[in-house]
Amino acid sequence: MSIKLASRSFSTKLSEIGPRKHDIAKSNTGTAKCFSVRPFGYAYPIGLNTQRVFGNVAANTTGGTQITVGSDSSPTQNAVHKFDSSGVFTSTNSFTCEYFLVAGGGGGGNQIAGGGGAGAVLYRNDYPISAGANNYVTIGGGGAENARGGNTTIEVNGSPSVFVHGGGRGGIGSNDGDPGQPGGCGGGSSRRRSAPTAGAGGLSVNPMPAPSYSLFYGNSGGRGSDNGNPDNNGQGGGGGGIGSTGGDATPTTGGGGGTGLTFSYDETSTLYGGGGGGGVWIGTATAGAGGSGIGGAGGPGGSPGGNATANRGSGGGGGGYGDSTAGSGSGGYAVIRYFSIDETAFNIFIN
Repeated sequence: MSIKLASRSFSTKLSEIGPRKHDIAKSNTGTAKCFSVRPFGYAYPIGLNTQRVFGNVAANTTGGTQITVGSDSSPTQNAVHKFDSSGVFTSTNSFTCEYFLVAGGGGGGNQIAGGGGAGAVLYRNDYPISAGANNYVTIGGGGAENARGGNTTIEVNGSPSVFVHGGGRGGIGSNDGDPGQPGGCGGGSSRRRSAPTAGAGGLSVNPMPAPSYSLFYGNSGGRGSDNGNPDNNGQGGGGGGIGSTGGDATPTTGGGGGTGLTFSYDETSTLYGGGGGGGVWIGTATAGAGGSGIGGAGGPGGSPGGNATANRGSGGGGGGYGDSTAGSGSGGYAVIRYFSIDETAFNIFIN
């Protein structure tokens, strides 16, 4: 039996294909459902079948905790890899991805001291992934008392590629006029003590040159006060947060930690990057609050500074009066996100 196409040739009819009857039925199984239309002018039962063939990039990619996001009835899925500890991201495919990196928060200083700065946040929307490469993701740890937060990095086959600074430690109150340490967000400075004035808050530092990243978030720490408390030698400043600078201390209050920001690159809205609050003398002074409730609060009186919320890259609170210890910063976090469905073929045939 012969089948006759209506008057014009097949090659001229592709531009006349009408609306498809069926959308893609399942995109993460490797192939998509065919849809069938009859081009205008073709005699029944001739139809034009098309089949879009999709590869699932996520099926060939490892590292961290992987989730897929999006409807399974269309090829618009994202794959998300979440790292709350260090790991290796690998794929057999080459593509571009987004990364969202949070460095570790700095620890607070001890003894009427500055709060720790938050770890900085770095984001890029077109980072290249090469097939077969080992992308080592290192998550920066939170800084202990009087210690800086750890850096969060990506290395490709052992070579440095992406680098975001951990938060600076808070100024140490047993040192005269100790400044906050620089970092992704700077630490708050300590009280003046016996120095002429209190030190400056630590500066925010970003070692990545533009345009190698899309967005950077980091701020400086606040300054301790020159007077206040029975010895009239000041209170501790607040550590910087990714949403705002750390607060300056006053004679009666420690500086508040800088605010954090909310992101949802892992499909969950979460606050990151609050600074630690400044510690104060015993008595009527009010300790600095931790930034956005995730930075550690400053130590009130003879109490220690508070610890930051885990895996939020936030700063620890500065210690209070006497030998009060400081709070620890919290560790960082990382997300790698990419379009998980790759169209590998588009087949057209006649049935």
